[in-house]
Amino acid sequence: MKREVSPLKKHIEESPKLRALREHRLRRRRRIFVALSVLFFVLIGTGVYLSRLPRIQLTTVEVVGNKVVDTDDIVSHVEQYLSGHYAYLIPHRDALIYPRQKIVADLVKSFPRFDSVAVYRTSWHTLQVTVSEVRGRALWCGATDTDLSAGATAQPCYFTDETGRIVSDAPYYSGNVYPRFFGGTIRASSARLDDTNPIGTSFTDPDTFQKLIAFQDAVANFGFQIRSVNIGTDTEDTILIDLGGGKTAPVRFHKEDNFGTLEGNLSAALGNPTLANALKTDKQNLEYFDLRFTNKVYYKFSDQE
Repeated sequence: MKREVSPLKKHIEESPKLRALREHRLRRRRRIFVALSVLFFVLIGTGVYLSRLPRIQLTTVEVVGNKVVDTDDIVSHVEQYLSGHYAYLIPHRDALIYPRQKIVADLVKSFPRFDSVAVYRTSWHTLQVTVSEVRGRALWCGATDTDLSAGATAQPCYFTDETGRIVSDAPYYSGNVYPRFFGGTIRASSARLDDTNPIGTSFTDPDTFQKLIAFQDAVANFGFQIRSVNIGTDTEDTILIDLGGGKTAPVRFHKEDNFGTLEGNLSAALGNPTLANALKTDKQNLEYFDLRFTNKVYYKFSDQE
C-alpha cells in the first residue's frame, strides 16, 4: 500500500528555509571533513618529515658485555632491523620508534650463548646492545669419542651451560680445561637453528647432566685427570681417566646407579693400601675401574694377572 504524505508534512519538506538549512549543514560537514583530511595529511607529512631528520637517526650500534660472540655478528643482526621503513615512509632508524622488541627477540633466538639482552638508546644517534653471556660449564664434542691429540683437526666441540644445553662453538682446548662430554641424544628445542647445527639443543636432560658433572668432579678429587665423560647408548656410561703418555682407563658404571654410592665405593677402594701403592708406582698400566657391581669395585693393571 502506498503511503500518502500529509499536506502539512509535504509543505514542511518543501519549505525553502528548511531546504537551505539542510544545504548549509551539508556544506559545513563537507568543510569539516576537508579540514580534518587536510589536518590528517599535514600531521602525517610532518611526522614523516620529522622521522627523517638526520638528528634523530640511529647511525651507530655499540655492543657491551660480549666475550665469545663476535661483535660484528651482533651488529649485523641489529642492522637488519634498522634498515627499511614502516609503511615505506618512516625509517626504522628513527630513534623514537625503532623496533626494539624485534631486535631483542632476534638476538635471544640467534645467540643461545646470551643469558640476557638489553637494547636502548644512549643518544639520538647511538643504539647500545648490552648482553650477558652464559658461562661455559662443559664441552660437548659429538656422538663418539675422538682422538683429542689431533688438535684443531679433531671433531669440533661446543660449550654447554649449567643445564647441558649447547650454547656456542668452542675453540680447541688441549688438556682438561673443561669437562668434555661425548654421546647422548640430541634433544631439539625452540632455539635450535637448523638440522646440522647442535647449538640450542641438549644432549641429555639437565638432571642427568648435573649428576654426571658432580660424579666426574668427585673422581677428579681422588687425584685423577678426567679426559672425558662418555654417555653410552645402552645402560652403561663411562668416565675416561687420563693416565698421561697418551694412555687412558675407563671408569664404568650403570646409568641408573646412585652416584653417591659409587663415589663412596670408589673412595673405599682407593683407601686400600695395595691399590693406593699400585696407583702411585704403576698408574700408567691401569686398565679400568668397574663399578657396575653392587658395593664392589673391580680394577686391573695390564702388567698384573
